[in-house]
Amino acid sequence: MNLNPFHFKTNGEKVHPMKYLFRGMNFVVSLFVLGLTLVLLYYMIARLGLMMHQVFKDEFLAPNNSESLLSQLAYAIVLIKAYTILRSYLKTHRLNLKFLIEIAIIACVIEVIFNWQAHSMAMNAVFGLFGLANLLLYLMYYERLALISKDYQKNKKRSFFNSYDD
Repeated sequence: MNLNPFHFKTNGEKVHPMKYLFRGMNFVVSLFVLGLTLVLLYYMIARLGLMMHQVFKDEFLAPNNSESLLSQLAYAIVLIKAYTILRSYLKTHRLNLKFLIEIAIIACVIEVIFNWQAHSMAMNAVFGLFGLANLLLYLMYYERLALISKDYQKNKKRSFFNSYDD
């Protein structure tokens, strides 16, 4: 008879007590990501509502304000990508590399095109080179990223409620 106090028997198998701690920590992290996702979703809806209100006020439709409209639309795309990343992480507890590279490319393009006045020329060059390098790597390894993404889609069996058995 094994009297080891560090293992509990459940259904005939030994379970280390740390497993319960990790389950609890995974649950807390999942709740945090769920809260972050809900906050981001609320922010996106509020931001979209504000943008639509300004469009209907003809503030964005003025000829000199087209850059501001494009900037807001690009910003909305980044928010949607961030929501997609959080949602996929919440479902599988894994990050999809393809989504991360896409948001890195989009964010750099937004900074260089729409927010270039806020940064020095050297910082804009860094943003541009980083975005270009990510784009080239994305194009060079697109097939591999697509394969990884398909494998990622197959492994979506795990969900928010059944992912605590790691």
